[in-house]
Amino acid sequence: RYIGFEASFGERSFEVASNIEKINQMQASHEGGSLGLVFGNRLLKTRITVAGVYYSNANTPRTQRLFESGTMVNFYPTVLTRNGNKAKLFPYLQAGLKMDGTKFYGTYLDNQNGTGAYEPYLGKISMVSVKGGIGLEYRLVNDADFVHLFAEALLGVPVYSSVRNNAFSSTNIKGFTSFSVGVSFGMYR
Repeated sequence: RYIGFEASFGERSFEVASNIEKINQMQASHEGGSLGLVFGNRLLKTRITVAGVYYSNANTPRTQRLFESGTMVNFYPTVLTRNGNKAKLFPYLQAGLKMDGTKFYGTYLDNQNGTGAYEPYLGKISMVSVKGGIGLEYRLVNDADFVHLFAEALLGVPVYSSVRNNAFSSTNIKGFTSFSVGVSFGMYR
């Protein structure tokens, strides 16, 4: 068994469906990273994302910030095979829940005019999603500690959402995807 920390960097993307014309059918992409805790064994790893912060990239026409937390579980099926204990490269399946908060910025509500250096905050959509995906992990072996390098892809389906500004009451986020690379490290117990 082991316990440790995790850091990852990646891209999150989704489509916005809204009655607000300027963001309806907008393809949003965000880049950033997250920090978290991990614990597990050779077969299962629990990952708790404590803080994830992502900012809209140049391909997104409107400014957004995405904040993320959640819990995911990795399952490593090749550990159950005959040579599973000798391998260093492990494919895995992943599933769990994530809580996302997407903040919208701009001047596209109620004929607003942008006069300052920064776009004003408009509202926030909070969402709980069920997410699942696949990944590949490379395990560096040591007697007392561990380092796991990984790359993964996820899909998400919202199960609950709420808004902080009534102007966004008919705004939904759908088609959530993400790609991340990262490292988890710590010690065996």
